[in-house]
Amino acid sequence: MGAAMARFRPQLNSPYLWLLAILTVGALVRVWGIERYGLWLNEAYSALYAQLPLETLVELRRQGTNPPLYHLLLRAWVAAFGAGESALRMMSVVAGVAAVALAYPLGCRFGDRRTGLITCAILALSNWAIYYSQEARFYALTEAMAILTSLLLYDALAKRRPVPLVGYVLAASAFVWMHTCAWFVLLAQAIWVGLRLQAMPARERLRAGLWFGLAGGLVILSFLPWVPVLLDQISTVSKGYWVPPPRWIDLADWAQGMIAPWAPWRWPIVIVCAGVFVVAVARQRTQTVQSASPPAVDRLDRIYLLLWVFLPMVVPVIWSLIGTPIFRPRYALVSQPAALVLLAGLIIRRPAVCSALLAAFVLILPRSIDCPLVREDWRGAARLIETQAGPDARVFVFRGFCYFPLRYYLDPSRAITPVFHPEQPRTAFGRQYPPGVARTSGLLEAVSGPGEFWVVLSHLDLRVDDVDHEALVQQLCGNGRPCQRLPLERVEVLRIAPPAVEADEVHHDRE
Repeated sequence: MGAAMARFRPQLNSPYLWLLAILTVGALVRVWGIERYGLWLNEAYSALYAQLPLETLVELRRQGTNPPLYHLLLRAWVAAFGAGESALRMMSVVAGVAAVALAYPLGCRFGDRRTGLITCAILALSNWAIYYSQEARFYALTEAMAILTSLLLYDALAKRRPVPLVGYVLAASAFVWMHTCAWFVLLAQAIWVGLRLQAMPARERLRAGLWFGLAGGLVILSFLPWVPVLLDQISTVSKGYWVPPPRWIDLADWAQGMIAPWAPWRWPIVIVCAGVFVVAVARQRTQTVQSASPPAVDRLDRIYLLLWVFLPMVVPVIWSLIGTPIFRPRYALVSQPAALVLLAGLIIRRPAVCSALLAAFVLILPRSIDCPLVREDWRGAARLIETQAGPDARVFVFRGFCYFPLRYYLDPSRAITPVFHPEQPRTAFGRQYPPGVARTSGLLEAVSGPGEFWVVLSHLDLRVDDVDHEALVQQLCGNGRPCQRLPLERVEVLRIAPPAVEADEVHHDRE
């Protein structure tokens, strides 16, 4: 028995066995509950883009704020696997698991195997990473691309061979065509390369500088077709954007989102941290067991990790403070891997202190841990209409851009009338809508006629347009007809019944 255990012990110490276990857990927690919430507004737009003709998709992305590569990939994915909730989100699941797998070599490059395993484990159970791996958006994929470009650039700098540099050019070119935040990561990488070149001998510096300069030029050249569109988008955003000004709580969410664990793992992680703290303190006091020396991290590598962490956050925050607000904590998800590598290094060097702080962090700041990001319940709104509305009932959605998430869930045979802003341009995006009515006045006029009406109001839309929600509801329900309010998560459904409905069926108060 002892001989068998002695033969099995080296296998238990194998990092690849632990990596396989971490990847398995990371994949399971990303697949579990993938349909717990319905598609929210932006996911519905992803579903729309994925089912449009290629020319229309690219034209619509010109009116957005990010390049079209993610939606082109999602379009191919939907063609292969369908446009159901799980199918739409599964591409993000694959990207999220790939990010967890790539986190191991990232930690090994910027530390050692222990750093890689700790980074991989924290990312596998990260609340942010799991959440965005279950969302049909580009955030999980951009995080994986940030890791991949960093790995390829590290190998290109270390090995001075063309293969990793060519791989970097291809990966970085794809990265910048997915999301605008990629340029902040590439800026950190450019500074890192410059610092590395300065540390080289003069003759070697010139040759390496030419190769890396050529690589950066090719990445920029690949993006040139989109530059006029990007400049036009920047001009449009500078005139006004939907993002509110950054608050201190947003920065706290960004910091906490980096390392906050998935909610079901909160207490197990606290227990593990407590155990690590006890063992670390015991080892320091007795000094009977010598721990392995902490990994040596190059100063320039540490500077790059810090730049990678802060540039995707600092630049948008400064822009938001001096100009148009553009910062959202989720845009900085690309910097999470670097933050976790730095955290893993601290855990190895100071296990007692870090485990105590991490346990306190999980206990004291539970906002992101216990409360999932709120999504509009379009699936519930569609279910109410399907089960309770008559066949001739008219359905309105306030306002136009909320048409697509409701359309995704509602039966195609039931018409939906969007409520538009009077000045909304009939661009390529506008041509995707059916005929609608003009804003509040048109809606009030439409529901004053005979018949049954259902009005779906999005709290997100009302906040963006500074429309007083209660005042609008009172106007819609104040015409003397039976009106029933059916509140859902960030969505409210109003049923304005025909006059023949008995008064005892009317409910004016929220349930």
